[in-house]
Amino acid sequence: MTGKGLQLQSYRQINEKHFRLNIPTYASAGIQLGYNGDHFFTNLIYQTQTEFNTIPIKESRIRLFQNRYEVGVGTRF
Repeated sequence: MTGKGLQLQSYRQINEKHFRLNIPTYASAGIQLGYNGDHFFTNLIYQTQTEFNTIPIKESRIRLFQNRYEVGVGTRF
């Protein structure tokens, strides 16, 4: 999944406060594996997200990566 988001940035420099409206780009992908039985279920989820952003402090370009793992186990009655 890819997309853009609206972001209000607020930051301070020496004796100055700045506000800026920014539209960063996001990309997200994931995979899920699992077993779903009559009395027992389990799953494993991996998701990664990348954000391409610009913060105007000397026009820094920042690339953020976020990885997430989730494990689920349960029983049915």
